[in-house]
Amino acid sequence: MTNPDSRNLPTRWTTLWLEVRKYLLSGRRIVEDSFVPDLRRWRHGRALIDAPIVAQIRSPLWDEGRPDEFLLLAGKVENLRIARAAFHAIEVPPGGIMSFWQQLGRPVRRRGFVLGREIRHGCVVPAIAGGICQISNALLRCALQAGLEVVERHSHSATIQPGDSTPTDRDQADATVSWNYVDLRLRDDHAWRIELEIGSDEMALTIRSRRPECNIPQRSASQRSFPIHHSGTRPTARSCLTCQQISCHQHRPDLAGSESRFTTEAWLLDSSVRTPEFQKYLDERGADTPRVVLKSPTHHVGAFRPKSVLIAAYWRWRFRFPGRHGIHARRLDHAESLARAYARTLAPQHVRLIVSQTLLPFLWELGVLAGRRYEVLAHALPMREIECRLDRANRLWPTESSLAMFRAPDDLVRAELAALRHAARIVTAHPEVAAEIAKLRQEPADGARISVLPWVLPAHQPMPAVPEDRSRRKIVVMPASALARKGARELAEALRGLPCELWVLGTVPQSWFSAVKPDVVKSIDPQEDWLAHATVVVLPAHVEHSPRAALTAIAAGLPVVASTACGLDGLPGVTSVPAGDVEALRRALSPYLSGADEACALDIE
Repeated sequence: MTNPDSRNLPTRWTTLWLEVRKYLLSGRRIVEDSFVPDLRRWRHGRALIDAPIVAQIRSPLWDEGRPDEFLLLAGKVENLRIARAAFHAIEVPPGGIMSFWQQLGRPVRRRGFVLGREIRHGCVVPAIAGGICQISNALLRCALQAGLEVVERHSHSATIQPGDSTPTDRDQADATVSWNYVDLRLRDDHAWRIELEIGSDEMALTIRSRRPECNIPQRSASQRSFPIHHSGTRPTARSCLTCQQISCHQHRPDLAGSESRFTTEAWLLDSSVRTPEFQKYLDERGADTPRVVLKSPTHHVGAFRPKSVLIAAYWRWRFRFPGRHGIHARRLDHAESLARAYARTLAPQHVRLIVSQTLLPFLWELGVLAGRRYEVLAHALPMREIECRLDRANRLWPTESSLAMFRAPDDLVRAELAALRHAARIVTAHPEVAAEIAKLRQEPADGARISVLPWVLPAHQPMPAVPEDRSRRKIVVMPASALARKGARELAEALRGLPCELWVLGTVPQSWFSAVKPDVVKSIDPQEDWLAHATVVVLPAHVEHSPRAALTAIAAGLPVVASTACGLDGLPGVTSVPAGDVEALRRALSPYLSGADEACALDIE
């Protein structure tokens, strides 16, 4: 075997001649493919989503090559992210031919493909869409395991590093691709499905099929097939970034560099992180971490499509009533728009991310989290858990239509769950959120991968004492609007017959004023001086992610009765009760409201 260092260096003339031959061979392939009826781009499907796994291959993303080739390695992973959408969840019918290039399309820069690593003339050179052959390698190895027919396949001319493959082992067989005349094509007599997942460290390709287990022989190849096995050992490719052949026109030392030179931690944040807990954490995290806080670009005129905007506005109006898309539509639209803007701004070398939970499912669906280690700033329960809790509350109070709102599309709920499971770390200040995500990830909360930040109590300014008036009712303050998800119905039932006056920091439904005496329920502005008058603060919410007013009451030394959903367990002066338990709430409130005039009792009919 020829030593790679002794081979002739590629010249500009040989490179130009290679490009000319590519165009000629590409044109011939287009003409030939027009006469193949079973060759097409296959669509995503769900018919085989629960079919048995017949083959699976896992391959590392970051373990190949040298550290000073990191930029091309990051470009390879970026190209894999883009290519994944073309292969994941596609289903090929019996007799159909799966062509790598028919499925992917032409990999050009305008589709987002960047410089990656490509083996050419026995050298690793920078090339647009370089590195996508990792998918073709995995496809070939899975096909050989599953017994699929290899219609066409070509091998690389060299390996990335010594010992990269054992040519006689079918689990290490490789398949190179080059648009569009060097292709990988597979077929089978049974329908089969491809699933392609890219984690932070590895890529996993799975083939599913309902074919009989006994029917997995090594398939014979067609006349266009190339042999699967080779004798001898292929040479190790030299890198155009780090080799010493400076006279070669492909030599690119400017792209070489260590990981620390190019990687920067990117922060993809929104307004949900504007809390004292998250701000303190980010300030401490940013003190010793190179980072960039990405700014999403504003919408330009060219991106405004009147027809799409009008259609979206119509459907938001159409589903304005409680239902699957309900009142949540505008908030989700804004989060999706922000996530897409962030996705366009991310660079391949941004391999570590800090992400707001609101953006998480959209970034997962866009595929930008693949191949990256990301940390989630979680301020809320997973959407699936929110829906479950509201459903339970709705069974208790079926007339409360607001409990049927706040539903997200099913695919978005699944995307959030998957993204939370794959996150390197979860950071939250809400113990209940940490506990639910810990159940989802099947690991303990407040551990190495789920961190619970302490609540930051606001600074409390001493207030003048209000003169005690024995004839005055004791005041119960609900530090939220009187909504069913905030526990308003449970609070009304618990206060029945107890001597007090109820203050609500926010809106009160008109139905309350028609059933409750106007001088018993009072809607006040949160900016008013309610702390000096409150006897007890009550928040029996089913869902509560940001109990800021309750934290203010705790800082002022007031007793607080709150449901476990508020995440205030263990704080001084807090009595926790189960959400939806009227009797437990009444027992917790009775000690604070005893001893007043019974004639002033709250009367809710």
